[in-house]
Amino acid sequence: VNKVQSQITEKKKASKGQDKCEDLLQQKTALEGEATDIEKVVEETQAKRDKLLGAIGNLVHDSVPVSQDEDKDNKVVATWGIPRSFEGKTYQANGFRPHFELLEMIGAVEFDAGLEASPALA
Repeated sequence: VNKVQSQITEKKKASKGQDKCEDLLQQKTALEGEATDIEKVVEETQAKRDKLLGAIGNLVHDSVPVSQDEDKDNKVVATWGIPRSFEGKTYQANGFRPHFELLEMIGAVEFDAGLEASPALA
């Protein structure tokens, strides 16, 4: 389209506006129509591609076991550090403290003050 437009501009300059370049204008219009059609096809094709890609799911390594119970069949491949245990805490998971307890330990939250301010939430 840009190439045809350049040809039209050159012809009009050379003829000082006398040449109407009707054949090139028709060609330009046809090319613009084709470009619009191609853009529509590209959009539709990309939408189909994206839909199909969404159906594939995650690709996993061959060493990952196929199972219905991930807790039972998954194995620990690597760990970092030594998990700690804290006596008397029943809500610990794997030796770590939950976020709400850590926040209370550093004074970032006061659950008791919240209960005093709004006893209906207790």
